[in-house]
Amino acid sequence: MLTGLSVAGGVYGRRDGDLTYEGPRPGPGWHRHGSFRRRLLTVIGGHLTSVWLLKQRWLDASTGRTCHSRPPDDVPWLHFCTLVIALKLWSWLDGGRGVASAPSVVEDVDDRPCPRTVQRWLLRAQRYAMEIQQAIRLAVIERSEPRPVETLFPGGLSPPDHLVRRRWRDPPALDKLWRALALLMSGARGLCVPAAVLLAEARGRWDETLVKAGR
Repeated sequence: MLTGLSVAGGVYGRRDGDLTYEGPRPGPGWHRHGSFRRRLLTVIGGHLTSVWLLKQRWLDASTGRTCHSRPPDDVPWLHFCTLVIALKLWSWLDGGRGVASAPSVVEDVDDRPCPRTVQRWLLRAQRYAMEIQQAIRLAVIERSEPRPVETLFPGGLSPPDHLVRRRWRDPPALDKLWRALALLMSGARGLCVPAAVLLAEARGRWDETLVKAGR
């Protein structure tokens, strides 16, 4: 389960030791326009690992507009992949300790996310807690068919007492976020699917929803 998308799925290619991602062509009239290189911190073999990623640029010849393809585990403005974010939030919320002393679920490198960074991730994630929960739920349901998804969670999905007792700024959103992460972690174990793959499938569903809503 503790393997990033660069290893877990056939999403990335490789070129001279770097990861490459082309992605789908944005539409008719768009042409390849080089690529750009960025660093991504992901999980490989249970270790937080720094890799270099080449993302495809595209040019619309008629307007001169450019864009680039974004991999499903790549978050705008962050060097950490979605799996690292999910694991850090899960270890904090489910671990029964404060963010500074949350149990480590991956072996970190020197530039691991600091507690304040994880707190910012939580605040941002809570704003989209419902969407995150629904996207992960649908990804798990699709993977579990034809058997009922409830068979993956015989004990139910109730937040632990230590989480309920603490005073949070937005308890309903936190409850949804905890359930989303519980669905992800338990679903990955029960389905024998890397959590990074489930996250990528959930991200695709979420992106489709945003496009349809014009957001």
